[in-house]
Formats: sequence, C-alpha cells, structure tokens
Amino acid sequence: MLEQQGFFRFRIDACPEQPLVIPDFGGSMLRGALGHALAYIDQAAYDKIFDPGLGHAFLMTPPQAQRLKAGDVFTFYVTLFPSVSELHDVFFRALTLALRKGLSATKVPCQLLLFTKEIKIFSPLPHQFRLNLLSPWFVKFRNNPVLAEHFSFSTFLIALARRQGELVKREFLQAIIPTNQELLEVAEAVRSQEQLYNVFGERRSNRQQVKHPLQGVSGYFDITINHQEHLNLLSPLLHRAQWLHGGSKVSFGLGALHVKPLSSPVSQLEQLRQNATGAGL
Repeated sequence: MLEQQGFFRFRIDACPEQPLVIPDFGGSMLRGALGHALAYIDQAAYDKIFDPGLGHAFLMTPPQAQRLKAGDVFTFYVTLFPSVSELHDVFFRALTLALRKGLSATKVPCQLLLFTKEIKIFSPLPHQFRLNLLSPWFVKFRNNPVLAEHFSFSTFLIALARRQGELVKREFLQAIIPTNQELLEVAEAVRSQEQLYNVFGERRSNRQQVKHPLQGVSGYFDITINHQEHLNLLSPLLHRAQWLHGGSKVSFGLGALHVKPLSSPVSQLEQLRQNATGAGL
C-alpha cells in the first residue's frame, strides 16, 4: 500500500558503547544528531531531506525511553518518503556517522548494528484492538495543548486524519481521508477504554543554543467496533499511521502508533468456561 507509493520503512538496531539514557522524546535526540551528520556529509542531501518548505521527507519512530548499559541493543524505525528515494545510501551513511559521534548531551558513541527493510502487510482491523501511543502525541485545540484528561478517541482520530491530509496536500501521499464528521460518527459508535498520561520534556537546539519545551500524551486506547463499515473506514487510516505518525511535531518523533489485535470477550469467557470444566486441559 504505502510501498507502492514509494515509502520505505526500516528497522534500526544499535547499541551504545557507554551507558545511555534515552529520554521520553528520544526522536528529537536522534533527529538532531542525524541533521548534523547529514549536513557534514552532503549539504544538498540535507537541504532536500530536511526541506523546511514541504516538511521533512522522513520521520523516526523513536526507541522507548529507557536506561541502557554499554552493549544493550535499542531499536527504532525510520520512514523515508518517496521524494528522497535516491538518497537512501547517504541517509544511512549519515545515520551511521551520527550514532558513532554520539547521542545525548554527553555524546555517548553508538554502533549501528543492523538496518532491515520492513514489509507492511495490510490486514483488516479486528473488531477489538489496542492503539498503543508509542511516543507522546501532541495535539492542540484552540491554540492550547490537549492534555490526557481531555484526549478522547475522537481527538485522536481527527489529529490522525489531519496529519495524513497534510501529506496529501504536499503530494507526499495519495489517499482519501475521512471527513471530521465521518470520524466523529465512528467515535460516537465505538466503545473505548483508555489509559493515558501526560509527558513533559524538552529538546535542545544547538543552532539556537536554547532549550524548547516538548509535551504530549502517551498510553493506549482499547477499542471495540461492532459495525463493519466503521472498521472499513478506519483500517486504511490506522494502517498508514503506523508508518506516518499522527498529530503535530512528528519531525521530533512524536505521534508514533502501533495497532495490536485483542482477544474478543467471547473467546475469553469461553476460555474461562473451559478452564472451569476442565475442557481446556
């Protein structure tokens, strides 16, 4: 689906040579290191990949926030857009150099162990699934950041569609995006349980020599959808979002998503019945 439009997705495995703390906004750390390395290797490639007019022609799904010992492996993902298909080699040379020169304020040197091309197979959504917000989601409403207590499933869907709509306008993506009204109707019809929390942090601009605040909402939604037409509407949107993120400030790694199927309540009850009667032994 996205591969046919020229998008490429890569899994990156790397390890630090010294202890390393990956913060909640680890995508910003990786983006900054990559930008410096790419500008050093090839300024023309930097200008195209970090194009401030059209928007960055890549995004990073950052590693989970964690404390690593020397030699521990961490994993993140990179999506490269069709407009930079001829720059894959220079991109990965720059990423290798960025990791080697070091991450975080302490410049911990890291080694790129492996990068693997991902193949995304489209499959229809099950009636129950979990939406894991892998990195904080930043969404604004009336110029104010939406906090976890107000971050509803409808807020999530509209932010998701807005992100993909912007990519369509910039001609990065070819897709039919549902309207806000269609998404609100779906959100009203589904059953949603969420566990969300606010995340606050900052990013450092070496060019400006200042720190900028970052914030977002992390956690998950558990979604139950009974109507097949609603599943059909959301499936392509959520499928693309796992490569393209959602909300704002995605260039810093925000808005990452993973969709995980859940067992149905019927099958869980059946398993309990079997356990009680011994039929499952």
